[in-house]
Amino acid sequence: MLNIRQIVGAVLLFVKGLIELLGRCKDFYELEKGIHELCQKVCNQIFNWALEQLDTRLMNERDRSTWEVVGFRTKTAISTFGEFLYKRRLYC
Repeated sequence: MLNIRQIVGAVLLFVKGLIELLGRCKDFYELEKGIHELCQKVCNQIFNWALEQLDTRLMNERDRSTWEVVGFRTKTAISTFGEFLYKRRLYC
């Protein structure tokens, strides 16, 4: 589950980006494109946090007699929100 810091971080990222957009956009098209990109960025961050939560849940629910955490791997993935890095656990 997302914690309040992650939610506040996403909201602040969006508001900061929106303020910057409003200061530099000259027309409807620029504003629309900027808000779309900003939404992609915020959704990308939330998606990354959600993947981390899923990884933690899988670790907590695993059969500990069979699966042992042996490390982490950072991966690059591409989603509809764009490219992002995430860290996942490795099991043996």
